[in-house]
Amino acid sequence: MKEINDALLKECARNIMFELSDEDLAILKEDFEMVKGELAKIDKIEGLDEATPMTFPFTEVLVDTLREDDPVNLLTRDEALSNAKDVLGGQIRLPKVVK
Repeated sequence: MKEINDALLKECARNIMFELSDEDLAILKEDFEMVKGELAKIDKIEGLDEATPMTFPFTEVLVDTLREDDPVNLLTRDEALSNAKDVLGGQIRLPKVVK
């Protein structure tokens, strides 16, 4: 596992155009250390590699509780895009925020 240090956290924050104060950085490092400790506990569980992963914990799912999807007051594409700052090819164009 990669070492979580100030430089790595600052680089990750820069990549997503996020600013971290020194106080935020210290809190984030503490949180990562806590998570690493919890992951180390999980690694010590015997027989974990042989266990079948659980993909969904519920054997019965009640789907009759959902309402029917009856669309009302639909917007046209032009109406939906009318307030967008930058539209390209019928879609809202957003600035790139990650590398």
